[in-house]
Amino acid sequence: MARTSNECEKDVIRELEFAGYRVYKRGWPDLIAVDKETDEVRFIEVKPVTKKLKKYQKIVKDIFGMVGLKYEVFYVERIGNRVIVHINEKPDIYKKHGPPTKKEYAKRLKELEL
Repeated sequence: MARTSNECEKDVIRELEFAGYRVYKRGWPDLIAVDKETDEVRFIEVKPVTKKLKKYQKIVKDIFGMVGLKYEVFYVERIGNRVIVHINEKPDIYKKHGPPTKKEYAKRLKELEL
């Protein structure tokens, strides 16, 4: 059962699960952005570039895709006093396991001409 301390939510979750549904309470995106002119809706998860989506975040992302909702992951990279946001894709330096080495970081600074 999805964890909650709210007794009313517990009752509803129990009924939904009894009816054959999987119920998720965790994993929701950090931000909902609505374009003021077009009313386009974007669901955005914000992660440091060194982190990955957690299990429930991946599940929710997949569910959003199943129903045609735009779910994006903004990976935030801070280098010096610059902030770079990568949408849905990390730079190669961060795809391996663990933080970049000093050598890799120096190379990344040079790539960005800082």
